[in-house]
Amino acid sequence: MQNNIINIRLLSDWSKCNYKCSYCIVSEQQDKFVSWSEDNFKKIVSNLLLSSYQYNIRLGVQGEFFANKVLVAGGRELSNHNNCYGVNLITNLSLSIKQYRRLFEGYDLSKVGLVASYHPTEIKDLSAWVDTAIFMNDFVDFSIVVVAYPPILDDLELMVDKFHKLGIHVALQAYIGEYEGKVYPREYTDTQKKRLKSMIYSRHDFEFLVNLKKPDMCYAGSRSFFVNTVNGRVLTCGIPGMKDSLEIGNLLNSPDIAFLDAPMKCTSQTCQCDTENINTVVFHQNYKRVAINQHKFEFIGDASEWDMTY
Repeated sequence: MQNNIINIRLLSDWSKCNYKCSYCIVSEQQDKFVSWSEDNFKKIVSNLLLSSYQYNIRLGVQGEFFANKVLVAGGRELSNHNNCYGVNLITNLSLSIKQYRRLFEGYDLSKVGLVASYHPTEIKDLSAWVDTAIFMNDFVDFSIVVVAYPPILDDLELMVDKFHKLGIHVALQAYIGEYEGKVYPREYTDTQKKRLKSMIYSRHDFEFLVNLKKPDMCYAGSRSFFVNTVNGRVLTCGIPGMKDSLEIGNLLNSPDIAFLDAPMKCTSQTCQCDTENINTVVFHQNYKRVAINQHKFEFIGDASEWDMTY
């Protein structure tokens, strides 16, 4: 994947979900739709369709993407846009294969990256879920994301091994939150970290998601941007609480983006978003993206991936 493709993270406030995961960071907001605006989302998509740059976009939600027909239709439009390199979507994979086939009708499937979030506490029929994952792995550029929730690490190790044997890509995310009085990911024990290291996709993921590496220099605003669908604001970075993020456009009003000319030093202490931290300079120095799916990349550094200073 070339550096001139802009990485976009669009976050909508759509929060309806058929799962109620105990560790979900947005679970308290799942029944609040005050700021969700179909009209805003449609306007933003319309302006993206007028863009003159190539982009790979993640349509982020705080619930289940495929529960919203407007979101699905927007993804379909974007996937058929000439300047669209890829559309990244996420699902809990709770629908049937027949339903997914129908929802993906009209999409340019060669441009779709799909991530399925694995939530063992919510899945009613694990065998059917795995069958759907196997189908999706041949249908689109597919990946499974697992959350390293402390009490289910034993089961996760078994499932990650199973997915790998099925030829399915797996990305691991550290748990963000409190469990039994400990705050994660800071309080993973050394033993737990060793187990996570055996499951995790890359050194990059381990350092940023588990060890909470400081981002330092980043291409946010020059090779990537964040879109807030509530107000259309285009920001250099979408990390919560990032006070120094610059506004470089508004996709409710215009398709124009005032891209920065060079990377800037990030003032955030951590970057736990796996769509944002792949914009860091250290990532581009050591990895290259190899697929539509934003979770897939490969190490290109000179030293051993796990022995180098990162």
